[in-house]
Amino acid sequence: MIIGICDDDKIWGRRASYIIGEYRKKTSLDVEIQYFPDKESLLNYEGDPIEALFLDIELGDGNGIELAEEVHKKWSACLIIFLTNYLSYATDVYRTEHIWFALKEQFQSRVGEIFDRILRCMEKQKKQIPFLCLNREMISFSPDDIYYLERTARKTRLVTAWGDYEIKDRLDVCETYLTKPDFLRCHNSYIVYLPNVKEYKGGVFHMKNGDRLTVSRAYEKETKAAFTRWVMGQMEGA
Repeated sequence: MIIGICDDDKIWGRRASYIIGEYRKKTSLDVEIQYFPDKESLLNYEGDPIEALFLDIELGDGNGIELAEEVHKKWSACLIIFLTNYLSYATDVYRTEHIWFALKEQFQSRVGEIFDRILRCMEKQKKQIPFLCLNREMISFSPDDIYYLERTARKTRLVTAWGDYEIKDRLDVCETYLTKPDFLRCHNSYIVYLPNVKEYKGGVFHMKNGDRLTVSRAYEKETKAAFTRWVMGQMEGA
């Protein structure tokens, strides 16, 4: 596992590396640590892809929350863990995708929980879902690469980070093999992948790819309750 630490405080960078190193010895986890003192060194890194990044929110004149978005453009599967000295950032971090937020003073006591979450997320990323296209070609995607499925004109459109595909199965068939609660039917025409939702507001899912999916009245009550349960589950996991 390639782990990155990006923090302009070199003393803390060494401290974080030591804490992770001690956890590595205790668990025999195969971890390689890369330290980056600033945004430029991180984004210019050309080694093996960073799989998890411990990222400071304050980086000199920069902003770690904004940097996280650039990191995901370079390594789409990179797991972000925000570390900071200030609890006031707890709400700001939800502007971008991450799996954990922790105060630096708590890092040593919570490093085991954080790595448990990292390993669960990485295992989830490895699980591929197969789909049969209309042209009989078999394709497969990690759930995190899927935005949503749309049924239109007797065809099902699979919208992914890699493009759109027409698949054979109807949505009711897709529901039987798409895992809940991450995949949610919110309309006769839509199944949405909740981790790729940027915002749910006014009965509309705003997706990370910019698309907007309207929740139908028939599904509104069930969708709202299911989305709330999913959000609460994410908070408990963090």
